[in-house]
Amino acid sequence: AICDLLGGRERVATTHWSNYINANLRSSLRGASTIVPPTADSWHLDDPRTDTRLDRIRNGLLTVVMFGDVLPASGGTQIAPDSIGLVARVLAEHPDGYDFVDSDAGARITRQCREFLELTGEAGDVVLLHPFMIHTAAPNPSGRIRWMSNPMIHARGFLDFFRDDPAELSPIELAVARALAASPGASEDAARRQRPKGAS
Repeated sequence: AICDLLGGRERVATTHWSNYINANLRSSLRGASTIVPPTADSWHLDDPRTDTRLDRIRNGLLTVVMFGDVLPASGGTQIAPDSIGLVARVLAEHPDGYDFVDSDAGARITRQCREFLELTGEAGDVVLLHPFMIHTAAPNPSGRIRWMSNPMIHARGFLDFFRDDPAELSPIELAVARALAASPGASEDAARRQRPKGAS
């Protein structure tokens, strides 16, 4: 599935993951709300840069690896699915780079989002997410420890959302290309002209 989403084995650089795991013990208050508001400064992109650019993206996929069962309201990662297109448009509007390290950068996106989901699953499940997916950790008032890791899958080269042959776009790249083409008032040709300087 990883190779399919990135356009083939030859485009995938990551071949192994190092040993790391994180636990969520965030709240001992049973019954406390587990919904993270879209205004919270915990919403973020992984591996952000102060000059994140559309033509310099090597993060191919974000993964969530569950080492234990993650039940509802138990500290599972929360995601904003419609953030993918919004991130793409922000980067297209800032070809010289956008600061996603800024603590409010994620919330500036999620304040425009309408859909929010909580990731749940069983031990051994692996969730593959678009690298432009804004997400956040969540409170865990369940009394259960949430064990997981979220390593990145890196591409062998920069992702190219403006390939001359659209058939060569990977599903990850295609999601961004479609979001740019669907920008208000933008035709497909106009969206392609948003290609940042230096993109090849």
